[in-house]
Amino acid sequence: MNEQLELNLESKDCDICGSVIEPDRTPEGAIYWTQGHDAHPITEGRACSHCNTTEVIPARLMSLGLQS
Repeated sequence: MNEQLELNLESKDCDICGSVIEPDRTPEGAIYWTQGHDAHPITEGRACSHCNTTEVIPARLMSLGLQS
């Protein structure tokens, strides 16, 4: 059974900064993920890569006591 999942290619906005979430692509340029990152604990919803790196991950590390 070889099923292919259909991707929702509609643009999605970051729930933190409001910018459009860019899709993740393979080295060949094929889109394989369009939903960004989980924005928790900053907010419910999705985050762009920039906000994930600068806001979400530091907040998660701080909540674990791994970053001040």
